[in-house]
Amino acid sequence: MASLLIAGVLALAALGGFVFGIGADDGTLRTFNAGELATGDHGDRTFATVSGSLASTYVTEYRDDNADGQQQPTEVSRAWHYFLVDETSKGGITVESARPPSEVYTYRAQGIVVEDPTYLREDLDYFKTWLDGMGITLDPLRYVDATKPGGPTKVGIADGLPVAGTPVEVEGSRSFEYLPVCSSDTNEDGVCAGNEIDLYDVIVYDPVSKKGVTVRTANSPEFSAAAFTGMLRRAPERVAEAQKTNPDDFHLSDFGITISADYLLSDGEGPAELGFLVPVAVVVAAIAVLIAIGTRGGYLRFRPGGAIPVGDATLAPGERIPVHVTGGLRTPRGSVHVREAKADLVRFVMAPGETTPTSAKLAPAEPAPAEAQPAEPLPAEPPPTTLIIERRGRPEGVAVGRGELTAMEAGSVTPFRGDRPALRLNSGTGLLLVSFGSVEERDRAAAELAAETGIG
Repeated sequence: MASLLIAGVLALAALGGFVFGIGADDGTLRTFNAGELATGDHGDRTFATVSGSLASTYVTEYRDDNADGQQQPTEVSRAWHYFLVDETSKGGITVESARPPSEVYTYRAQGIVVEDPTYLREDLDYFKTWLDGMGITLDPLRYVDATKPGGPTKVGIADGLPVAGTPVEVEGSRSFEYLPVCSSDTNEDGVCAGNEIDLYDVIVYDPVSKKGVTVRTANSPEFSAAAFTGMLRRAPERVAEAQKTNPDDFHLSDFGITISADYLLSDGEGPAELGFLVPVAVVVAAIAVLIAIGTRGGYLRFRPGGAIPVGDATLAPGERIPVHVTGGLRTPRGSVHVREAKADLVRFVMAPGETTPTSAKLAPAEPAPAEAQPAEPLPAEPPPTTLIIERRGRPEGVAVGRGELTAMEAGSVTPFRGDRPALRLNSGTGLLLVSFGSVEERDRAAAELAAETGIG
């Protein structure tokens, strides 16, 4: 029964492996625009590169140890969720990544160095919370004006900006936040808003030295061109989880963004190599079939070889030869099929007048009627015996003596643990394969059976 259970488990594993192997992504890299993925059916798993514009907002996934809904300095980030969209339609998908914002939000600009601490005072105030949280020191004197043509000279942000008027190129990580700037107040209301916004201040910084500079640009940093390569998969639960933040702090609708409710791109995840599961499933299925067949008929193959020796009865009454038996055995409840069960070939002592064994180990004796006459005294001659195969520790066995055994052939069997000398017998329960620890034991048993039954 246990073997059948194992075979069933292996069969289910094989089926699962076959299904997953057949359904595995073939590894072909496909390309999409983020806007294409906002709607429609794109399969369950697709290896893809998705291009679009990265929205200037993201969600951090972290372990909230104190359950206060705020990430503390000791609470480590586990992943980040970005939103890659088509800048025109504002439709796109969620990107799950192990890369922090300092690697994802990058910026390169050319311009002229301007020295104006008064202009930068507003930036220091506006970005203060972000700067403090990131531990970044912003240059309070100079900034890069990217609205004016710069030069090819690349300046390391960690080294600081050169003197005013120097054309430079700077590159580094950028703040996802930015400050809208108005070069003029056309309606003279003292508020920079709406159509008056024509410039933007963004912080570009070196994540190692934690030094940053302000870059003034005419191009809105609300969206920046980006592309991610990974596994596009149908995962509505993860998409919903990525947007579970404080509702007072975050609404995608505030940015006019529509994100697919079904698809998520796992940044950096390659195609699953599941094709190998098909041949593995075939092997596992074959093992399951082998176990099932073995449970029914034994994991044995009999190979004829060797002659039956001349009959020679050498077993004393009650003496045993250890064997392994495969085939049908009788029990008090009927018959049972065993494979390579430990047993003994026994010279069994029968009660007077018996022609077949009635040991309680094989079949319980019928109680004598109350009115039965007392048993006759035993004759002086030795009691009759026969040969049986008796399973160890259980009331199971089969008679293989005169009138029971009909055929015998010498050879060997090949169970999983290696070749063993064996006899193939036909008895009252059908075919039996009886294996021995040595050729000598087999030949002695064969001689005993030949002497008992005349078969040889």
